[in-house]
Amino acid sequence: MAPVMLTQLLGEFPKRSTTAMNRRVYRLDYGAIGVTFERETLVIREVQVGSPAEQAGLQPGDTIVKVNDTSLPARFTMNWKDLAKKLQPWFAAVAEAKGKSPVKLTVKRPGVKGNLPVTVTPVLVTTYVTYDN
Repeated sequence: MAPVMLTQLLGEFPKRSTTAMNRRVYRLDYGAIGVTFERETLVIREVQVGSPAEQAGLQPGDTIVKVNDTSLPARFTMNWKDLAKKLQPWFAAVAEAKGKSPVKLTVKRPGVKGNLPVTVTPVLVTTYVTYDN
């Protein structure tokens, strides 16, 4: 079943008009909680319906300030070195854990005094990326 689905997926991508094509497909597995963030911050812009984040009570406007008791930066730049260094606790607890265990978040919510503890279990997300050499 999976090879058929992969073949169908690859068939959806536009093909080059040249005669030969060397296509690579990569499978990416990562953990996610179902939120999108404001640019270069950990302020939640959107919470996906039915996601672990929604089930845990996260809301747009919430700022994630800690993950598993490790503080996270309020702002960061989008270069890889900065992300890897400053957001390593996030990557280790959420993305790299691939949905295997709950993650304790500390959240700052507008209009609420103090920080809120939230426990969320990421889900495993699988994506296929293809490109031509």
